[in-house]
Amino acid sequence: MKGELILINLVKGSNKLGLSLAGNKDRTKMSVFVCGMHPKGMAAKDGRIKIGDELLEVNGVVVYGRCHLNASAMIKSLSGTSYKILLLR
Repeated sequence: MKGELILINLVKGSNKLGLSLAGNKDRTKMSVFVCGMHPKGMAAKDGRIKIGDELLEVNGVVVYGRCHLNASAMIKSLSGTSYKILLLR
C-alpha cells in the first residue's frame, strides 16, 4: 500500500461519528473511502480525518477489502464510545 498510515482515536459523545462512506470507483476493487462528514459529527469536529481517506480498520475490525455497505454495518454494530480508526491517506 502506498500512502501514509494514520491512527486516530475518537470518543463518541452525544453526536455520532458522522462519516459517510463510499466504495471504490473501480468496481473490481473492494475498499472503503470517506466521502463526506457531518459538520456536527465527532470526525469533523476532530479534524484529522479527510475526505478521500481509505478506511482500513475500526477497533480491530478489518474493513479493508470489504464493500462500504458491509463496513458501515460493521461500524454501526460496534459497542462502546471509543473508536480506534486506521486510515490510509
